[in-house]
Amino acid sequence: MPNGTSAIWTADFIIYQKQAKKVLPKVSIENQIYLPLIEFLQMLDLPYSESVSAGSVNISVGKSTIKLAKDRAIVQVNEATVGLLAPVVVAADRWLVSPDFVNKVLNRVLPEKIVIGSSGSRFLIGPGSFNRFEVKAVAGPQRSTIVIQMTAPVEVEVRRGESKVTLAFGNTPIDSSKEDYQYKDELVNSITFEDSPTATQLVVQFADKALQSKVTRLSSQNVYLLEVTRQASATTSEPEDIIPQPGVVGITQNRRKWHHITIDAGHGGTDRGALIKQNLFEKDVTLVIAKKLRWVLQSTVGVDIALTRVTDQALSLEERAQAANSAPSDLFLSIHVGNWSHPNESNSYVYVSKVAPLEDSTTEKKEDESEKLASIRFVPWERAQLKFLDSSSSLAEILQGEMNHTLNGGNYSLTFRHAPLKLLSSLAMPAVLLEIGNASQPQFKDRINDPQFQNSVAMTIVTALEKFRSLHERP
Repeated sequence: MPNGTSAIWTADFIIYQKQAKKVLPKVSIENQIYLPLIEFLQMLDLPYSESVSAGSVNISVGKSTIKLAKDRAIVQVNEATVGLLAPVVVAADRWLVSPDFVNKVLNRVLPEKIVIGSSGSRFLIGPGSFNRFEVKAVAGPQRSTIVIQMTAPVEVEVRRGESKVTLAFGNTPIDSSKEDYQYKDELVNSITFEDSPTATQLVVQFADKALQSKVTRLSSQNVYLLEVTRQASATTSEPEDIIPQPGVVGITQNRRKWHHITIDAGHGGTDRGALIKQNLFEKDVTLVIAKKLRWVLQSTVGVDIALTRVTDQALSLEERAQAANSAPSDLFLSIHVGNWSHPNESNSYVYVSKVAPLEDSTTEKKEDESEKLASIRFVPWERAQLKFLDSSSSLAEILQGEMNHTLNGGNYSLTFRHAPLKLLSSLAMPAVLLEIGNASQPQFKDRINDPQFQNSVAMTIVTALEKFRSLHERP
């Protein structure tokens, strides 16, 4: 380094090692970032010898030798020479190398490679990998949904401040390609990733203190959903006595691009379904709820909503599936009422199709199902759902979570179920079947015919669909 050139100590390098988080200072010299070499070698427990007066550093890695020379951008690795982005320098008796030294030199000879974060400022020493995440935000006039997609499972501590929510990751090796996501809407002022010696966290700052927030974990998808809401006011009268609950509003309609949703009111005509009470059958209740749901979805989600039946008519399973496939629909929901033999069972559940795999499961060398599906252009119509099982399961998990919250008394241990349902197996779209409550449960018989409860069912479904849309729909 030329005489008189000063080093500016800037933000730190973050080092993850043995479930601990350590730091090394970044050094900026003439707009070039440098890594303190000796301190890094000590973290790695690598033998070295150095002499500032001689202008050299020698490093031993097993049987390999690394030689560095002051003011040279060439490093000798055994018999090979490796070029660096900047010359090796000495500042205040401290050896400094450009950060590419880690990947270009050390990772050539280390038995266990150092994992480098996307920013180039985070290093993971030892087994494992970074848990990388992406952030997507969807804005609406009364609700903003922040989708945090992780690459692996991680436990997050949610901390709520006066006008912000912080997702703290502890010492988990987390990597983000951005520090500031440059995002702002009517409800959210900023989304920033903070990585320091004491905290690794994502901070969402709200526009004002009056906003409400809710964090939902979708564990099977490694996703956290943060909803920021403003209480909505009903300014117009709504048919069928439906009043949207606070925070349930439409997502910006210009975002694209669901076009069509099919809602199936279970049973109909001579197929009356479960007897709920005198002159009231499952087919009657499912049609009422389907119509309520259609109205709310049309006024909030902003896509075409079709009912498989709008009157008390008989429809075969094939006719229902054909209507959805022909549209074509982006989503299919079939509404039913549960009818369990045990009257004490009164919970609501979501069902996903259990479709036979493409090959016999006893095959000795089984190819991954997703890889098989990707390579096959056509599947038999009766197993069309195979290509959509992942998205159907995502939808089911979100729906089950919302129903646990509003319909199942907060019992969050309940999970969605798989069943070999013929109706769902032939649908070429995300598709689920809902069973609401239990027609055999005495208290439920009156509850299911209460318009306010039916409204609650419809709004629960709408809330879940808005969350799913944030994940499923693409620009």
